[in-house]
Amino acid sequence: MGASAFRTKHPITAPVVTFSAYGARAVSETNAVVIGENVDLRLGCNVHNRFVDRLEKRDGVWRISDRKSVYDFGTFTFPAGIVDIDAEKAGRCPREYAALAYLLEASGFPVDRVFATKDSDLERDIKESAFTWLGERAAR
Repeated sequence: MGASAFRTKHPITAPVVTFSAYGARAVSETNAVVIGENVDLRLGCNVHNRFVDRLEKRDGVWRISDRKSVYDFGTFTFPAGIVDIDAEKAGRCPREYAALAYLLEASGFPVDRVFATKDSDLERDIKESAFTWLGERAAR
């Protein structure tokens, strides 16, 4: 991706962390923004998402054992003035990440799966699974 015309930045905020009762596991939710631009297309995007992470403390060190992303909303940006967007292509993905998917596809990076979006069944499944896992004791 680094050799393409597509560029991104990912500002990430401080996480909100919930620890297990016994202290060796945690679930965190962290807001992030994907700021993207394809300089050749003169088109960009701002997409807001959250990471839902499973964290485990092993041998005294905390590490992310699983990360899922949930997309909240996104928009196109026009860094060099308004350009035409193919509405049909932009509508192939959920609106929460459609702008990012459009830019990725136009830059040669296919988006071939569905990601969780705010208040979707997939987001609910991700969170329910993470918090169920949080309550389970790690196998020793």
